[in-house]
Amino acid sequence: MIEEFSFGNFWSFKGIQTLNLAAAKIKSKNTELDDINVFPINSDLSLLKSKAIYGANASGKSNVIKALVTYITIIKDSVKEERVLGLIDSFQLSTETENKPTFFQLIFRIGETRYRYGFEADDTSIKSEWLFSTPNKREQPLFIREGKLIVDINQTHFEEGVMYQKLFENSKDPIFTDTSLFLTHLSSTGFGKLSKKIVKTISSISIINGLRHRGMYGIAGDSLNDSVKKKFILNFLKNADIGIDDMNSVEITHENLSDHLEDEVKEDLKKGKIIVSSRKKYNAELKSEGKSDFSFGMQESEGTKKMFELSPFIYKSINRKQMKKHILLFFVMACSLVGFAQKKDGWNISIGATAMAPIAKNVDWDSKAWGQKVDFSKKNWNVSFGFMQDKAGFVRMPALVGYRKHLKKGLHVGLDGGVTFFNGQKGQLTYVPSIGYRINKKWCLEQSILRTVKDGKHSSLVGFGLK
Repeated sequence: MIEEFSFGNFWSFKGIQTLNLAAAKIKSKNTELDDINVFPINSDLSLLKSKAIYGANASGKSNVIKALVTYITIIKDSVKEERVLGLIDSFQLSTETENKPTFFQLIFRIGETRYRYGFEADDTSIKSEWLFSTPNKREQPLFIREGKLIVDINQTHFEEGVMYQKLFENSKDPIFTDTSLFLTHLSSTGFGKLSKKIVKTISSISIINGLRHRGMYGIAGDSLNDSVKKKFILNFLKNADIGIDDMNSVEITHENLSDHLEDEVKEDLKKGKIIVSSRKKYNAELKSEGKSDFSFGMQESEGTKKMFELSPFIYKSINRKQMKKHILLFFVMACSLVGFAQKKDGWNISIGATAMAPIAKNVDWDSKAWGQKVDFSKKNWNVSFGFMQDKAGFVRMPALVGYRKHLKKGLHVGLDGGVTFFNGQKGQLTYVPSIGYRINKKWCLEQSILRTVKDGKHSSLVGFGLK
């Protein structure tokens, strides 16, 4: 039976936090609740059967469970898996704690005896370890370890520890390694009865977590390679106030990976990459002092990972709604301008199909676009607007004014300029050099390069149109 679990300097928690399952000495108005959720230990103590943790997203709820999982895993595997301490990660957003050990402690009961067992460690070694028991009202130490030394051991009530020490009195081998717990070593011997019982009790704690979805996580990770989707995802997460400043998909090399890695991290590693999130780091005066990078799959909260998984689907849903609005707007504008042009002499109207693709190698099909456009021309001048949609639902709406120079044999060259509206964002400056050939009085084939300029950067789409 667990009374309380404490941990500190772990992931998103700087100071020591305690999950206390002791029931307060008050009675519920609903007496049935006391009977269902509370059970008595003695006249002074009752424990809760369940307890809820609630709070804002990225406030650390899931890291409480993660701390307990790490504590249990290190106790089970510290002897046989020397890399298990890699699960420990100190609070990285403070210069005070980033190089200090993490603290774990569990208070629990086996039968009538209360035990308090804990240790301090970083990702390279165990720094300290302790075990206390309270068989009656007075707590007594069973052993205390500092570094590689047992500095205190109970000669009367912890005989198995004394016996284990004697086995190594004349040996050059250490009692335990830097990366293993004394309690775990004792439990592996034939005479470590109490140690074995404690390790078995702690190892029997089961953790159930149903938030993750590998497929959605993979889709969201791939979305970071698209600058538009990435911008949406970052804004989406920033609006949730979870503190992430940037996210990137980083290529890596890997070998001899630990079995204790999170499923999301394993999924990333199979693709030869890992998702990294960045946050601001602060000093003791709470002033920003650089940034810290985190393995998103391992170090971010379950709620943050779930929001990340959902973000590309929310993006796609929003863009579908925008696309319907754009198409409706296009046809309203087309009908209005056609009606205007019909009343004015000298204006020619043409409606055609357009297909465009980026000028780059290994272009993803989702990047290619197709759509409709309407041209209004009078002598050498041309006004055009339209919409283009790609397979992913991205919508471009160029509105351009241009000049055409007519050459011999039906050829013409032109230059258009104006604004392209992309997925409902602010307009981007656009210019379009083109060359065309009039097949007959009704049809004209035109090739163009649509170049957009944003923040000093150019992007190009080569297009073919028939109108």
